[in-house]
Amino acid sequence: MSTHLPVSLLARPVALAGIALSTFAHASAPLAEQSTTAKNMVSSAFVRADSNHDGRLSREEAAKFPAIATRFDEIDTDKDGLLSMEEFAAALATY
Repeated sequence: MSTHLPVSLLARPVALAGIALSTFAHASAPLAEQSTTAKNMVSSAFVRADSNHDGRLSREEAAKFPAIATRFDEIDTDKDGLLSMEEFAAALATY
């Protein structure tokens, strides 16, 4: 029995991040002013990445999103070593 997940399951968080990034690609308004659809996409990507369901993304969880992972320290504005939903959404809004 294989312990590896099918590629299709592993690709879902990455695909959601891509969708979320493209949704925010031309956005200049704060998250509070974004459409409900955009907020839902960001929220969905965040929840899927939050594998321990603590409401924050660790560096390891954020690694599912290369664009987020490479800027983790910059995105972690409160410097607690974790990304909140707000920090995650703000980072996506910069794309």
